[in-house]
Amino acid sequence: MARQISDRNKKAEEKKKDLLEFIARFSANASKSRQATSRKKALEKLVIEEIEPSYRKYPGIIFQPLREVGNQILNVENLKLEGEGSTLFSNVTFSVNKGDKIAFVSRNPLAVTSFFNIINGLTQPDGGSLEWGSTITTAYLPLENNDFLPKN
Repeated sequence: MARQISDRNKKAEEKKKDLLEFIARFSANASKSRQATSRKKALEKLVIEEIEPSYRKYPGIIFQPLREVGNQILNVENLKLEGEGSTLFSNVTFSVNKGDKIAFVSRNPLAVTSFFNIINGLTQPDGGSLEWGSTITTAYLPLENNDFLPKN
């Protein structure tokens, strides 16, 4: 409903802008003054509905950087982790630079969780290394976050 009103308002705003431009250009022109007067009347009849702002508040966790990052964000080389009798991941090598957009995808959610635990210093890898850029300050909110929230 609000979206329909918003779309109508957008069209009405565009029409209002066009009418105002026409009136400004041709109100002094003798041959177009009737049209300009007609458009002034149309402008007065134009209705733009008020949309009441929502009072809903959505919870959010916002990570604010302490300073601008440098070009090097993270370098990971040959990272390996074994767990529960099998290899969760091995030979993971990549670099993240400023402006990169990345996604982590795995068939095993434990592998992704374990990977994030390693890069945040909560778990040690079975092999390989990682290095954060010198301008990086890390923050992490794990999937299991009961330790961060009040018990009540």
